[in-house]
Amino acid sequence: MPNLVLWLIAPTLLSSVVGVLSSEEQCDMCRCSLVQSVLLLNCSDVKTRPGDNSGILPQPYPDSYAHYKYNTTSAYFESNRIEKLGHLSFVNINSISLAQNEISAVDSGTFTKLTTLKALSLKNNKLKTLYDKSFHGLRNLEILDLSKNMLTNMFPGTFTILNSLKELYLSHNMIEHLKAKIFAISTLQKLDVSFNCIAQIGSNVFENATSLIALNLSNNNISSVEKYNLASLTSLQILDLSYNQIVTVDPSALSTLKSLKWLSLSWNQQGMELQNLKIAADLQVLHLAGNFLKDLGEPVRRLKLRELHVQKNSLQNIAVNGLRLRVLNVSSNLLTSFPVVDYGTLEVLDLSQNQLTAVPDGLTGLQMPSLQWLSLDNNPMRQVRFPTAGKENDGEIFVNLTWVSVSHIKELQELNAGAFSGLASPCGECSGGTEETGLEFAALAQNCNRRLAIRVAQNPSLAKIDTDAFRDVGICSLDLSYNALSSLDERITRWESLEAADLQGNPWDCVCPLQWMLDRVVRHMYKTSQELLYELRCNTPIPMRNKRLVHFYSWKQEALCSEMQQLRAETVPQNIDVTLGSSEAMLGVMAGLTTLVVLLVVAGIVLQRRFNKKYIKRNRRFQ
Repeated sequence: MPNLVLWLIAPTLLSSVVGVLSSEEQCDMCRCSLVQSVLLLNCSDVKTRPGDNSGILPQPYPDSYAHYKYNTTSAYFESNRIEKLGHLSFVNINSISLAQNEISAVDSGTFTKLTTLKALSLKNNKLKTLYDKSFHGLRNLEILDLSKNMLTNMFPGTFTILNSLKELYLSHNMIEHLKAKIFAISTLQKLDVSFNCIAQIGSNVFENATSLIALNLSNNNISSVEKYNLASLTSLQILDLSYNQIVTVDPSALSTLKSLKWLSLSWNQQGMELQNLKIAADLQVLHLAGNFLKDLGEPVRRLKLRELHVQKNSLQNIAVNGLRLRVLNVSSNLLTSFPVVDYGTLEVLDLSQNQLTAVPDGLTGLQMPSLQWLSLDNNPMRQVRFPTAGKENDGEIFVNLTWVSVSHIKELQELNAGAFSGLASPCGECSGGTEETGLEFAALAQNCNRRLAIRVAQNPSLAKIDTDAFRDVGICSLDLSYNALSSLDERITRWESLEAADLQGNPWDCVCPLQWMLDRVVRHMYKTSQELLYELRCNTPIPMRNKRLVHFYSWKQEALCSEMQQLRAETVPQNIDVTLGSSEAMLGVMAGLTTLVVLLVVAGIVLQRRFNKKYIKRNRRFQ
């Protein structure tokens, strides 16, 4: 769930940077600037003044910034190794950040004088316990960030005295138990208690929290969701229970959440039952990934969702209401087929890492006219052929499709003629194919804004692609990288019309029939996407192995034809025996070298003997 504090602070920080660059000046030990009638006191990472006690919040003298004309103040005391807070006093203070210090406690009375404060951050400190009156006096506080501390205990009245609180962040602490009515705050709208050690939710923890819109309980140890845990949250729209240990969800636990729009139960325990679950009919987004589910259950199938994420489960079939569905992620399951039903609004479909042996018959523009993104990666398909829906002039084509991937398939060895013809398009921006698209496509072209990218990569056995594999398919980007291709017919697409062509990582046979690749692809990509040429290398013939094709970019001759023939002629084949002939001149040279070697050896022997005699005489003098 997005951190809404960042959304609130980001514009202020951006404007602050601009102001600091233009008008920042020293105010006591801090730096001051004025931005839109807001005085910014940047007292972060500063050295203490002479006489200041280390570990205590150093407040700047008011006289140092009294000359500014401002309405409110925002102060930053981050990364100062502050251990203890005194009684803070600022005039018209709007926000204070005390993040990244060493504060271990908040005593009663610390904030009593900050009645105008709206945002307080104590993030990333060493807080362990919060008391009933820790935040006494903050009657206008709207945002409180206590994340990344060591909190284990909070008294029931800690937050309920904050009558204006709207956002509370308690993530990344060590909270194990949520006491009764701890979040009984009628004004609270956003609550993040993720990344704690919570094992159970009490029945009246959220009593009176009728304004709560977003609740994040992810990454805890919750094992069950009982009937009355969330009953009072009638305004809740976003609920994240992912990454817990949930095995059971009471059928009525979510029934009172009539406003719920977004729900995540992903990454919980194996065996979670959903068969009788009652979910609000207006739910739009549902996440159920990583739960080893074998069946979604009838309640889920009936929902008119916009997004359904059920990846990393054990589903063998998928049948859901597609009336409003826009995103369907069924990757990493056990699907062997996909239903032929209408998904008129579906835009994103992920069928990767299943057990599909062929492209499903339901993948047509007739069933999915709004489809934009499709992945069939990592399925055991030996052949690829997208089904054709029928007559193109009836609108039964993919007019919105922009990305298709058929990659990481070990079994795929060949792309036959018409393999991708089911994706035929009237689009003209990046048209491809061996022939003109025809009048029947022209009638639809005015309503087509598609720019299709096709990825057929990382298929270790794919060694052949038919000339007509992409017939009538308007391609803008083609990725054929890291397959087993040694040759390729240049007529498979219109290379100069492509925005990107990735042919890297294949064992190319760099002979004359591949000269077109140098002339058309390399020259085109060198001007538009040079990074796609780095691993475009030759594998054969041997003299060309591992040589980059871009090496020949500036050659005027046909490098893979005439120059290759010359290179072959100059290279000695490995299977030819090489013999050296003899002549009188050669014999004379050999005889001279032999004589020189003999003379050097004899001279060495004579010199060694003389040295030995002198050595023996010298030693006799000491005997």
